Amino acid sequence: MTIPILDSSSAILNWLKTHADAAPIRALIYKGADNIFEPSDLDATRIEDDTKARAASEETSKVLAVTVHDAGAVRKGEFEHEEYVIIRIFDRYRSYRGIRALRAQIIATMRECLQDYSLALAASGVHAQILLSTRYRERTGHRLATEVAASYEAIVFTCTVIQEEL
Repeated sequence: MTIPILDSSSAILNWLKTHADAAPIRALIYKGADNIFEPSDLDATRIEDDTKARAASEETSKVLAVTVHDAGAVRKGEFEHEEYVIIRIFDRYRSYRGIRALRAQIIATMRECLQDYSLALAASGVHAQILLSTRYRERTGHRLATEVAASYEAIVFTCTVIQEEL
């Protein structure tokens, strides 16, 4: 499925699923790119099915899923704004070890590859948006997502986006 690149969260979702630089991240996720989702695509049934399948596989150290959330934006000037992206790492019936390892890998890889990353986002009318940089902001620590009965940790990134006239 092609992901339209409309904002920072869709750009990061696409980067995580497809870019060669994100391969070390995908290597720590059960089923790799197939288990990187927009939030509405992850549900309790998918977590349950993948928990059972992972238990029967040789990939028991991998986390179950990752979701990428659009967490809003703040205008910083006439042609610049910051967009916030949350990446959640989900796992079930495993220690926090897998979540911690993937969190460290996501932060390190995104810091190295997306610190000064320029990517054209959606163009509409007379303006185009360009994602200039992505920076680690904060993380939640270990939490429980009751809607999917899984542990998770959320990592927040700040993305600088500028508008240019076409």
